[in-house]
Amino acid sequence: GLEKLVIRGELPGADGRTQDTVLSVALAGGRAPVSRFSAPSDALVRTLSDYDQKVVRMRQRGLTYPYEIVRLLTPDHGGGEGGLPPGQFTELDLGDDGALTPVHRPYGRNTANIVVGLIENRTATCPEGVRRVVLLGDPSREVGSLAEQECRRIIGAIDLARRERLPLEWFALSAGAKISMESGTENMDWIALVLRRLVEFTQEGGEVNVVVTGINVGAQPYWNAEATMLMHTRGILIMTPEGAMVLTGKTALDYSGSVSAEDNLGIGGYQHI
Repeated sequence: GLEKLVIRGELPGADGRTQDTVLSVALAGGRAPVSRFSAPSDALVRTLSDYDQKVVRMRQRGLTYPYEIVRLLTPDHGGGEGGLPPGQFTELDLGDDGALTPVHRPYGRNTANIVVGLIENRTATCPEGVRRVVLLGDPSREVGSLAEQECRRIIGAIDLARRERLPLEWFALSAGAKISMESGTENMDWIALVLRRLVEFTQEGGEVNVVVTGINVGAQPYWNAEATMLMHTRGILIMTPEGAMVLTGKTALDYSGSVSAEDNLGIGGYQHI
């Protein structure tokens, strides 16, 4: 995650006398380091944008901001990091009629705890593009907890994949059903409706591919299992080293006096399982 290294010291000048010099090495973007020498400056360090602040906060917690995953999957040119082909992302959100529609806004302006969109990658064997519907949990917003607004978007994504006969890619990260004094059991009703749509979609031959990118608690691992582990499903489940699927998180288990593990990865991480 290191973006820039700045070293200030003294170097011999052309006249033989030492002079105060700054060496900066830029490391951002996965490219080769770029170094340059300059004179010291009194200019203030530029404030990070709201987007970059979110990226840094998630990185400090060992998490990945969802739009960074989008950027990884849709490079401008092929042959980049991981050899991924060039692609594009169209973000979708609920319109006034309650249906998913394309939205044109800067990355990071999502109003729900999940990001929805269409991703298309162009390859030599498929120049017209490989399209799929994508869902990404947002850990920067209530650790991706799930309530009506998230479930409406997930249902909309499933319905879109069903209409367009596209696979659904789900980068799953969620703290489970939202617990709030403003919302109660209706959150579980919405979660049950998503579960029904997942079962119906996969029974009709729909494909759901789940990548577990972080801690999945409660409703999210139920959905992951139903979408990828039933005998009739066509999709796959990929566990990353940072991913875990637990029905009840470590903190809740410890608070109730139950026996848990050293952390959530110990309960439901792929290495232990």
